[in-house]
Amino acid sequence: MPLTKDKVGLFAAAGSYFSDWNKVYVEYCSSDSWTGMGGQSGPLTGLQSEYGHGFAEFRGHLILDAVLDILSTRPAGEPSITDPGSRVLFGGGSAGSIGAQQNLDYVADTLGEEVEVRGLFDAAFNGQVAYDPADPTACSSQLEVGSVPSTTPQGRVDAYVYRDSFVDESCAAAAASEGLHPAVCMSPAYRTGGAHIETPHFMIQALKDYLPVGRVSSQDA
Repeated sequence: MPLTKDKVGLFAAAGSYFSDWNKVYVEYCSSDSWTGMGGQSGPLTGLQSEYGHGFAEFRGHLILDAVLDILSTRPAGEPSITDPGSRVLFGGGSAGSIGAQQNLDYVADTLGEEVEVRGLFDAAFNGQVAYDPADPTACSSQLEVGSVPSTTPQGRVDAYVYRDSFVDESCAAAAASEGLHPAVCMSPAYRTGGAHIETPHFMIQALKDYLPVGRVSSQDA
C-alpha cells in the first residue's frame, strides 16, 4: 500500500483551509464501521454465500487504537497528535462516518484536555432508519449472523455481539437507563438524535446521496 494518497477536498495539497495541516487517511478494511474489538470467529451467512466460508473477525476499533498510538508516539523532533495545543479534526465518510460518530468522544478522551478535537461526519445519516421506541434495535445493515439478518431487532443485537462492538460510552449508558440493549447505539437515529456525542462536530449529508437518503425516504413512505 502506498505511503501517500492523492486526495481532493479536505485532503487537497492546496486550496483548502487544511492544506498546511498534517493529514492521515486510514483505509477501511474491517467491515464493522470501525467498531469491532476482536469479535468471534464463527458462522457468518453472508460470507458463506459469497466466499464459500463463514468465519470473520472484526477489529475496526482496535485498528483506530493502533493509529492513535502511532500518531502519539513519534520520533524526537516530529509532531505528535498529543502535543499540547494540537488541533485535531477527526472524521469519516459513509461507513467511516458511522465509525467517527461512535469513536469521536473516545478519541477526544484519549488525546486529553490539552488537545482540541472536533468531529466531521460526512454522509452522517448513512443507513439511518427513523428511530422507533417500540422497535429500538431496527436497522438497515445487511450483515447476517447465523441465519438472522441484522435488519431484524435480534439480528442487530447478534451483530453487536458477534463483532464485540465498541459503542459511544454515554450512548450506551443512556440506552441502559431506558432498558435498551447497547446495540441501539449502532443506529445513527438514536445516537445523534439523543445528543450522545459530546465533542463538538459538523454533520454533512448530500441530498443526492441515494444510499442513506433513499433508505430514509422509503422508510417514511
